[in-house]
Amino acid sequence: MRIAMAAMLLLLSGCADVGYYLQSINGQLQLNAARRPVEQLMADADTPGLLKARLKRAAEIRRFASEELHLPDNGSYRAYADLKRPFVVWNVFAASEFSVEPRRWCFPVAGCVAYRGYFAKDAADAYASTLRADGFDVHVAGIPAYSTLGWFDDPLLNTFIQYPEYELARLIFHELAHQVAYVKGDSEFNESFAMAVGNTIWMKRTQGVGYLDLAGCITLGITGPILRSTGMPWDLRKSEPYCGYENYEFDVITSNECDVYGRFLIKMSELEQSLRIIEQCCDKLEKLSGAPVKVEDKKLGSPADLTVGPDGMGNSKGHIANIMTQSMEGLIHHFKLATEGFRVPAGQVYTTVESPRGELGAHLISDGGTNPYRVHFREPSFNNLQSLAAMCEGSMIADVVAAVASIDPVMGGVDR
Repeated sequence: MRIAMAAMLLLLSGCADVGYYLQSINGQLQLNAARRPVEQLMADADTPGLLKARLKRAAEIRRFASEELHLPDNGSYRAYADLKRPFVVWNVFAASEFSVEPRRWCFPVAGCVAYRGYFAKDAADAYASTLRADGFDVHVAGIPAYSTLGWFDDPLLNTFIQYPEYELARLIFHELAHQVAYVKGDSEFNESFAMAVGNTIWMKRTQGVGYLDLAGCITLGITGPILRSTGMPWDLRKSEPYCGYENYEFDVITSNECDVYGRFLIKMSELEQSLRIIEQCCDKLEKLSGAPVKVEDKKLGSPADLTVGPDGMGNSKGHIANIMTQSMEGLIHHFKLATEGFRVPAGQVYTTVESPRGELGAHLISDGGTNPYRVHFREPSFNNLQSLAAMCEGSMIADVVAAVASIDPVMGGVDR
């Protein structure tokens, strides 16, 4: 199925890229065909003893990645493939002469990256020669492993199976981390995140630190990533949709660690989900071109179109001109809206939204005027910060820093 999707991308690509995508699809198919389950190889009497020992250790590392680091528990690195070559791909890197800014290539899944990969060294060298002829400084490097970002079950490879144990573990953790969070076109973020996952120092400073389970969260009224790190999938955008969130596809990220590390994984993955929502918003805005964008009631809406000015912010000259020189009614309405506002029927309401730190609520009481009779905010940072004492009971003083960072409170909201 996914190979078929790749073929569709191939058809949509330009003619100049057809050959490149064909070699990519062919190379991935050959890699998939060479896979053999690790358990099968371990039971095979013909498997060399040294390879069996390495595969056994890799299986233990893989199990640790899922059970302790809570990385994806899928088919990746549970099979082995001997490609009969020293590297799985060869990447071509290029930059203009006397420049330290690399050339970037854009792809449907990975986004824009500073390399172009080939499954055959000859093909990589041929493309490198073309770039050199165009005046680029070029470097070709062999790469032992890469991630398909969960599109396929990536296998263990002969290109890295003989690595020292610590390096083999680092590589497996690194590539699995790319399946947790990957932002198209942002290599710095992707590599930084993957490098942190499994790092000994990072894990010791986050795992088991700032622990707060589901019962503690419920007792203290904790919401947001802290609550979701206990396995509770509570997100108002899904459980009580508002502002059209029910029309968008995104996942509620949870974990079961209840600690700083679990909140770290959640927040990193939520970046990817936010980008999914933004992309869908952009698609919807393109389809709504020319449709109304504001309320038609002139007593509530601005008297002129609010167009962003040439400085990137504020009102446009046309908007100011309409209010100040062209429309007496517009000037009156603008003055009334800016100085008095609009009247709200008497009554009260409590409503909530899902902020990055949890449930943000507002309780408003109106007496029928233009200003609320009373307003009270439920600021998630105020509630969440109360959990610090429970998180840090019996911990080291240094753990308080990590716990506060995982709460990530907005102190203005705490002070109110």
